[in-house]
Amino acid sequence: MTASIKLCTKTKHTTMKHFFSIMTIVALTTLVYSCGQTDSNNQTKNSLEENKLTLNIETIDTIYLVAYCGPMDSCNGTLYQLKYAMIHDLIDRVNKSSSKGSCNFDEEYLLYVHFKDGTTRNFRINGSLIKDNNDRCFDIKNSNYFENLWIGLNKEWIELNKK
Repeated sequence: MTASIKLCTKTKHTTMKHFFSIMTIVALTTLVYSCGQTDSNNQTKNSLEENKLTLNIETIDTIYLVAYCGPMDSCNGTLYQLKYAMIHDLIDRVNKSSSKGSCNFDEEYLLYVHFKDGTTRNFRINGSLIKDNNDRCFDIKNSNYFENLWIGLNKEWIELNKK
């Protein structure tokens, strides 16, 4: 009687091992197979279109641009307010931008958009790429746009503050 109980326990243990092995193989096979069966280009395109970066001129109060200053940098961090024509041009470029998906970069400039309802959106910029408070990047397709905008604002500020 004792021998048959030991044999039954041993068989049950072996059966459970096989069951978990088979389930693991099935789960991995399903995962690998399902990853290859989706239309990733279409799925990515749809999700990026849903996350299009847009700004509405009617809701914007002011926009400021500042060159990024890290904690160890020695720069002044001057905020420059964009003029009306600059705001229109910027919004047009942002609204026409194309999504590049998720990306990480070191900021060159920061853009602060203040809305009429009192809220603010902060954007990080590197070259032609702009992103909100997440890592979804959008390309305005002009790698010198923000640099030229900054240079123009800086020159104007210098001219206005000459003594």
